[in-house]
Amino acid sequence: MKLSVLRTSLELLCIIDSVRGGLRSLPVGTLEVDHPPEMVFDEESSHEHTLEWKEYDREKVLVEGRSPSHASAHSRQLGGDPLSPGISSAALRMSCNNYQRAVMITIKTDQEGHETSWSLTKKGESAPRYYGPDGGQNYLSSTSYSGAICVGVGMYEFTIKGTSLRTLTSKNCVSVASANLNMYTITDLFRDGMCCDSGRGYYDVDVQNEDGSWRSAVRGSKFFGMKNHIIDVGRTESTMTDRDKAYLIAHNKRRIEWHARYNEPYVPLKWSKGLRDLSKEYAIKLLDTCRIAPPEHATNNPYGENLARNKGAGEWGQLYSPDQIVGRFVEREEGLPWPRNSHLTNVIWRATKYVGCAEAETSYEINGETHMCRAQVCRYAKPGNCNMGAYKFDNGVNDWETPMLMDDSPCEPDCPPEGCYE
Repeated sequence: MKLSVLRTSLELLCIIDSVRGGLRSLPVGTLEVDHPPEMVFDEESSHEHTLEWKEYDREKVLVEGRSPSHASAHSRQLGGDPLSPGISSAALRMSCNNYQRAVMITIKTDQEGHETSWSLTKKGESAPRYYGPDGGQNYLSSTSYSGAICVGVGMYEFTIKGTSLRTLTSKNCVSVASANLNMYTITDLFRDGMCCDSGRGYYDVDVQNEDGSWRSAVRGSKFFGMKNHIIDVGRTESTMTDRDKAYLIAHNKRRIEWHARYNEPYVPLKWSKGLRDLSKEYAIKLLDTCRIAPPEHATNNPYGENLARNKGAGEWGQLYSPDQIVGRFVEREEGLPWPRNSHLTNVIWRATKYVGCAEAETSYEINGETHMCRAQVCRYAKPGNCNMGAYKFDNGVNDWETPMLMDDSPCEPDCPPEGCYE
């Protein structure tokens, strides 16, 4: 693994460039920042991945991602089916109890509406909690359907099957106590999916946040057979600390800026508790080498990774804000070539969808004076800095911008330890 480490301590420091084998001294400082290794692409594990993003509110999007769309005014209500006539602006202000969230689903069928069906099933149960159409009825063609329910906070699997795509708007409030998975399934009778030749249909799932705002969790149109989505309905939000949220905001506000610089659609990161837990484990391990060695990357870690560490007495050992830490990854490397900007590329990488960061600290005495050592770790899925050697200019210089801005990249894993979710 190629690793270039920038280390600053109270002594003279040096950079070891493992690519060129050079060694040079640097001024005295107090920060230690690793340089993430390039992720290697295994061609056999590649697959396609695309996302479509909507308009967003600048503040909310930093943590939640996207804002909800509004349901079509043309809808039709079916008997026990939770999908109901068009959602009004009042419905968008709908609130559930403290242990629930609203989920709004919108489906618009294509010209083969009778082939479409869906269900919402709680993990571990065989019978769906919600489904449609109901009572042997069929959905009409080229028609919008919507509905609203409250469900407990948790993870839900939304599965759609069908050739016809309809607009689904249903608000499901989820109780915080039941952090389980539900499966939302939409089915096409002939398993040929929803497609453009049959008239343009789509489905949309919006989730209400704890503060009453909305985010668009899932939006899709063309697919074949069946499509599954894991949807986070308030579970991650309910477990995030203030510093967790600050790390996510620090990443996403820079992604907004950098993606806009290149006229690319903004792709927000979602917070992963699984990645946060792995980051915490490794941050604690990094404390073992505070006094003897610079931070190094974990071996056999499949995820993208940014590391940093600060140590010393007084302000040298202070607790930096997440914005300062992520700023160290990005602003300090702006204008540098690859691989010296490899923290920056990890943060901005558009194909990355999840992040989790954590910290650890310890103290020790030097000549009777207390010193602090603080380690910071962020991990990413899918990993950034993927297959960078494949992108070079004619003069041999690495082209890091092209892979950083792509909608997808071939390195895996796509999902954090707890699995992918929207």
